[in-house]
Amino acid sequence: MSDKLLYETVARVLRVPLETIDIDSSPETIARWDSMAQVALMLEVESVFSVRLHSDSLMALNSVRKIRDALVHLGALPEAP
Repeated sequence: MSDKLLYETVARVLRVPLETIDIDSSPETIARWDSMAQVALMLEVESVFSVRLHSDSLMALNSVRKIRDALVHLGALPEAP
């Protein structure tokens, strides 16, 4: 699994071009990233990366960086170089 897969997942769920996604992407930088999109994104992240995110953290994972950190913590992505 890779950061590219995470970026592709975010872009696909939010229906934005892949090149607009980076580690700092968040609802503040992507207008389509609202609360409904957040729920859809978390469900897709769980499916794509075969992880279970704690329900208390679903709304707190509101940036690509935070999602990546959670996936690293769960062992679904490697530590950043």
